[in-house]
Amino acid sequence: MKLDIRVASLIVICGSVVSSGVVADGVKSQFGPNTRYTTIGGESFTSETGKDTRRFFNQSELYADGDIPEVAFSDCNMRAAVNLPSGVKLSRIELFGYDNSDLGTAIRLHQICRVGNNPPMDNIIADLTSDIPGTPGYFIAGENTDHTVNNNTCHYSLRAFRSFQGVAIFLGCGGQDARWVSTRLEWQRQTSPAPAVATFMDVPQGSIATGGHPFFAEIEALAASGITGGCGNGNYCPDNPITRGQFAAFFARALGLHWPDN
Repeated sequence: MKLDIRVASLIVICGSVVSSGVVADGVKSQFGPNTRYTTIGGESFTSETGKDTRRFFNQSELYADGDIPEVAFSDCNMRAAVNLPSGVKLSRIELFGYDNSDLGTAIRLHQICRVGNNPPMDNIIADLTSDIPGTPGYFIAGENTDHTVNNNTCHYSLRAFRSFQGVAIFLGCGGQDARWVSTRLEWQRQTSPAPAVATFMDVPQGSIATGGHPFFAEIEALAASGITGGCGNGNYCPDNPITRGQFAAFFARALGLHWPDN
């Protein structure tokens, strides 16, 4: 039971310290597996032609009250960069907008990856559209995904366009009959998959039923990220108690703590 108590204490202490430090900045937590959100407003999009074809609508122009900016595009061939932490799980994407046109209003999430010296590979992770032509009003279109973000060889972008019956139409649209308000991405931090070969001799690979260690994946993640190097002689010593010095090393490495030069 030593391991369970010590590990639980470490998690509680880390959670308390991290939360108290981040709450002051207006964010509840930057760590843990809870769902987080990244929202990209319509004003973040730029034209692929290099020209700024955005038209910003203030709600006071459209309605008697309100000052939330909404964006319409005259060429409907727009992109916005997406920045998410590498390794997180992207679980859902939602498009919030207004559509009172004969076409649908759509967003695609692209993953563009390098493949050696070959041309980049463009993967479509999500494809959302209102596809309610002629029906006025605000809408939220959502799609669930199961994608692990890879910033090592890939980058991500959103593409805004118009569509008809699910088919993309990259033509001029103009006017204020279709407007993009925002796109929201839901994501969670996750532990990296366990490797096939164990790093430490006393933390065997596999499940408990096959003789593996119950915390194999978590210990391997600590080793792979450089937070721990084990206790020597190729072992991790998972049942040993943690000293205050070892705790300081784990905590500082995990958070990347340092003091900049003055």
